Amino acid sequence: MNAGSISVRCRGQKLNKFINALRVNSVECRSSYTKQEEFFASILYIDIKKFKRIAKEYNIEVFIENKKGILPGVLKYKKRYGIIIGLFIAASFIMYVSNTVMTVEVKGNERVSNGAIFSVAKNLGIKKGKNVQNINYSQAEKSLMSAIPEISWANIQHTGNRVLITVAEMKTAPEIMSKSPCNIIVTKDAVVTKVTVRTGQLFGLVGMPVKKGQVVISGIYTSLNNQNHEVHAEGEIIGRYSEHMIFTQPFKETKTIYGNIKTSKKIDFFGLKIPVDFALKGNKTYNITVEDTPFQIFKKDLPIGIIKNNYEEVLQKEFIYSLEEANNLLEKQVTNYEKNFLENMTILDKKCNFNATSEYLQFDITYKIEGEIGQESPLFIK
Repeated sequence: MNAGSISVRCRGQKLNKFINALRVNSVECRSSYTKQEEFFASILYIDIKKFKRIAKEYNIEVFIENKKGILPGVLKYKKRYGIIIGLFIAASFIMYVSNTVMTVEVKGNERVSNGAIFSVAKNLGIKKGKNVQNINYSQAEKSLMSAIPEISWANIQHTGNRVLITVAEMKTAPEIMSKSPCNIIVTKDAVVTKVTVRTGQLFGLVGMPVKKGQVVISGIYTSLNNQNHEVHAEGEIIGRYSEHMIFTQPFKETKTIYGNIKTSKKIDFFGLKIPVDFALKGNKTYNITVEDTPFQIFKKDLPIGIIKNNYEEVLQKEFIYSLEEANNLLEKQVTNYEKNFLENMTILDKKCNFNATSEYLQFDITYKIEGEIGQESPLFIK
């Protein structure tokens, strides 16, 4: 890159020797010519000291005619300290603004409120005034999904001083349109203990056994004039049924765990990546996320910024459990199952058989349950 050039005019008794010395010392003279015993040329700014030294050796007078380029323009202000201090303050302000969270935005949510997401994000350190380089974005994504179960996926990234939280919510099963004809079937082999019919025709009696998929409330009924009508069946079917579950916990298992997070930073200066610390060494496995933070001024990205690589260590760790520890882990499995799948059911009876081998401990549980077993099923009409 040409940082600058200087147009010079030279005169003296040893002008030819001087010109030859310039060639020998690799001083590039552009657009050079001789006129009326004076030598004219354009030289690179970086060669001016060498040029003047050779001119002094041959008693050549040098006159500066013109200066062009970046360096001459900058260096003429080198003694104007106010300008230098001002530029330093401006650069510091741009760096501060570009690296400080000014706005936090959320998109992709419908059922989960912005307030709930902002509240969790604030607890994770994502808030106005926070340094964007000090936020662990990958860990924050995991913590956000853990804190709000309705969120199935989260992505947190920043552009300059703007942090954007993008989420996807758990999908719910589409409801059958209220005007679409449908039956209500049972989802379990059970004994019906209670039926409430609001719309449709009842098939079967309370106390009678039913098979999975059997229609109990039909969306087709016959009127007094022997005409068939199709409706959207509505009602509840309560039944008693058995549920058989086996829970297993090995005494020895290998799990993936996540270790410390280390960072490596580079300065991006007009596309040139300048490391500011040492790269990680070794044969470890990492989850790597890259954050590119350009400096901004007036909300415009500058070709200068910081690139941060986050290295989250991934480890395979072997766990060995005692009989008591395996038993506690199994009890947690059972508790989670009952909380997630039987929360709205009534557990009438619970029989648990234990099975222990040299490799694992096992709970063989038979539940007797009472609860809602009805489910809407589309009524396809030819």
